[in-house]
Amino acid sequence: MNEADLAFEIAFAHVETKSRLAARVYLPRQDEAQPGDQAPVWFAAFEIDRDGAVTRRRAGGADWLQALLMAVEGVRRQIPEGEENLWLTPDGVPSWAVLPRRVPMDWGYAFYRHICSMIAAAEADIPAGRFRDG
Repeated sequence: MNEADLAFEIAFAHVETKSRLAARVYLPRQDEAQPGDQAPVWFAAFEIDRDGAVTRRRAGGADWLQALLMAVEGVRRQIPEGEENLWLTPDGVPSWAVLPRRVPMDWGYAFYRHICSMIAAAEADIPAGRFRDG
């Protein structure tokens, strides 16, 4: 990929194992080669470097923003479930704060709304400051 197409890069290190993970996400590009009257699809390429082993992938979306968000989600998924607080940026910020989990939309709007409602209800039940770190 061309360096001019780089949207951002980010790095993490595991606090216990010292394993390293670096990611580079590139600006989305429109794929004009769609058959018939289909709307163009957008793709954002991203690279994952885990301790020197580099993989290249791309994420698609209906528009440039969705493609970019899906690429960021692809990076987030490289952090093992339950270890989000163990992978830190060089500034000491945990991965869950930098790459928060998105609300799933893969199963349609009704499921999306269900999850959003659950989050809103949980937030409403939390006394102010109860779960704040520090």
